[in-house]
Amino acid sequence: MAGSALESCGMCAGATIVGIFVMSWAYLDPTEMALSYNFVWKNVDEQIVVQPGLKFVGPWNTLVRYPKTIQTMSYDNRHRDLLDGRTRDGLPLILGLSFQY
Repeated sequence: MAGSALESCGMCAGATIVGIFVMSWAYLDPTEMALSYNFVWKNVDEQIVVQPGLKFVGPWNTLVRYPKTIQTMSYDNRHRDLLDGRTRDGLPLILGLSFQY
């Protein structure tokens, strides 16, 4: 009786350890860079991860990915439903916006 309970406890602990080990890996694409974020202690590692591939990041870490290239977002006349507004006099307000990050 005690042997069977000890055996099931050991199997549960083993499965937990294997699960934590499997969740400790992250993949980084060749067009991405990343920062390592620890979601238990809520801190970010200052070293930037630039090498693509499969990385061991640790059991309570994840990679916060962002692209290596410059991204441009622009809103113009095609996006009238997004940036719709009127002046105080009721005239239509046409606004164009473009930014890079």
